Amino acid sequence: MQNSAISFSVCVDSHQGKTKEILDSLGAEYSILYNDELLLITIKNYDTASIDFISMNREILLEQRTRHNYQIVVRS
Repeated sequence: MQNSAISFSVCVDSHQGKTKEILDSLGAEYSILYNDELLLITIKNYDTASIDFISMNREILLEQRTRHNYQIVVRS
């Protein structure tokens, strides 16, 4: 989950019927952009080599780093 003053992004496991129901419900009041067939990859205690390996030849849509964790959302 990531949010700012004007946007909110969330990654969830998709369940065909439930996802459509949620998107339809939220779409009545909000503008929604939706992607499917994505992967969320998390590396604990990452280093540069592990980031380079996991992100090689992938389209990165979202990237987050903390002191100990690295996460990316990529197209599968």
